[in-house]
Amino acid sequence: MTQVHNGQVINDSDTVTINSAEELGYFRDFVNGGGTPISLLASFNLMTNIELNENSENWDSWDWDNPANTWTPIGTDSNKFRGFFYGLGHTISGVYINTTDDYQGLFGYNDGSIYDLGVTNFLIKGGSPTAALVGYNERNIMGCFSGYGRISSDSIDATDSIGGLVGSGDDTGFIINSYNLGHVVGSPATGNHSRTGGIIGYNIGTIWNCYNAGSIMGSSDYIGSIVGYNDDSLEGVVRNSYWLIGSGGEASELMVDEFDEDGIFQTANNNENNQVSIVPEETTLRTALNAFVDWYNAEYPEEETGIQNLKRWVGGPLPTLAGIRTISFGEDSGIFDPAYSIPANYLEGTSVDLPTSANISKTGYTFNGWTLQESEWDENTNPYVTSVNVNDFGNKTFYAKWTINKYTVTWKNGDAVIETDEDVEFGTTLTYTGETPIKEADRGYTYSFSGWSPEIGSVQGDITYNAQFTATPIIDSTIEPEAEQNLLWLWIVISVLGAMLIVLLVLWLFLYKRKIKFILDGKIVGEAKYKLNEQIIIPEDLAIYSWFIDEKETLLFAK
Repeated sequence: MTQVHNGQVINDSDTVTINSAEELGYFRDFVNGGGTPISLLASFNLMTNIELNENSENWDSWDWDNPANTWTPIGTDSNKFRGFFYGLGHTISGVYINTTDDYQGLFGYNDGSIYDLGVTNFLIKGGSPTAALVGYNERNIMGCFSGYGRISSDSIDATDSIGGLVGSGDDTGFIINSYNLGHVVGSPATGNHSRTGGIIGYNIGTIWNCYNAGSIMGSSDYIGSIVGYNDDSLEGVVRNSYWLIGSGGEASELMVDEFDEDGIFQTANNNENNQVSIVPEETTLRTALNAFVDWYNAEYPEEETGIQNLKRWVGGPLPTLAGIRTISFGEDSGIFDPAYSIPANYLEGTSVDLPTSANISKTGYTFNGWTLQESEWDENTNPYVTSVNVNDFGNKTFYAKWTINKYTVTWKNGDAVIETDEDVEFGTTLTYTGETPIKEADRGYTYSFSGWSPEIGSVQGDITYNAQFTATPIIDSTIEPEAEQNLLWLWIVISVLGAMLIVLLVLWLFLYKRKIKFILDGKIVGEAKYKLNEQIIIPEDLAIYSWFIDEKETLLFAK
């Protein structure tokens, strides 16, 4: 495969990929510049969804707030698109056109084959013919749809053609397995014969297995939910096509008042080939869409279609109701595994598995399943859902249902179990209501209860609390009589010994003779002994001197 780029030369056998809005523009310029001659059999594959204007979901505001980009259609009456365009189930959104020029739509003029492509979120106003997908169709459109948006005409042409999917076409044109949800508005001119239809405005080709659920409006006599004007004189054929009651105008050749018992009616000219089925008023759109899927899955022989090599839709299951829808989850949906890819949308007609307990968690709770009811839910009448299935349609919000976990709380005093509480719900704030734990005194200590370990809090899982105690030493004031008597004798002995020591000390003080030395001119010249309180006797030869005693009373110094 080659990737389309500006100025590219494409040959008959090429397969070209389109990956962006810029490349879609290159492809358009290639076609409009005469790049697709009648012999071209190249294939163009749309590899992704493309948005031509940001926030295209706000298309209904573009009447007064024009978007940044105006689209120029692919193909003109002089340079038609030829080849094979494969949408591969992708969509092109944000088409904005506001002009009085003719041949308006995503494709202006198609002389090739367009498969499996959706156009959605658009605002298109043009001349004649104008539609969401193709302005004028000469070949094949299969498995395509125009989603939400508006197609209208400002044409003053009394016979303009406006359609949801195709504006007008040749008798060689086929529209098969396709539908419209867009709002189609015909020319506002009074007294005109504007052809306004849900699938095609003016038909001389073949419409097969199509439906319309978009609203069709206009002031013309030719307004129809499927076809505005079906020209059976030029081989216009409509088969097996539905519309939603109330989606079309009241005046149309394809909306007459008489029906047979099978709900099938003929066009105004009673051409047997122009059969159109009608959805009864009590039937839901979903029933009609299921019928459409049945048609799609049926085999249509080549000779009946009138075209060769009828290609079945290859983009996956049928994208009913414009395909992509959102998937969201309610506020109480827990925490998703970071490695899990959360589904955000789905293609209607396909199935998408919802998250399981392996992908989602909520602390303290067990996941039960998903429901479509946020409250007042009853499992018996509204069972859990595990997926978006092929019959679902519309945006979906799923709500998680949880069962709160219950745990066992054990209270222990040492090895002994005091109490066991079972089935305590997660998050319950605990309070111990039993008798205060006791611990017997031992080895000189008494014990008082001080609390629990771990500290009491709310329940987060199975847990065991152990009683804690504070130890206090024992102080005993009672003494045995024998020990008291021994202490008394000890005190008496100590007292006697102390008295004796005092007496001896006193005797020593009074009887002990102290020695004192006489110092004269720095020399010891004599000495004497004396008792406490006894007068010191100075030798005669030293009495001529005056003496004074030192502080320690051991020396006398002569003056």
